[in-house]
Amino acid sequence: MLVLLLFLVAGFGPVFASGLAPVLVSGLVSGLLSGLLSMLAAGLLSLFGSVLTAGF
Repeated sequence: MLVLLLFLVAGFGPVFASGLAPVLVSGLVSGLLSGLLSMLAAGLLSLFGSVLTAGF
């Protein structure tokens, strides 16, 4: 049973990895980019708010 499972993993592993790796990488990159953009937007908004409150 274990040997069969090992053969399955050895057979499908590269195919699975080559199919899954780009999806994982693109998901990771898009997640990082959206996180950075949201942090930047929050920083700009807080800066804008502090400038407005200081101005008035």
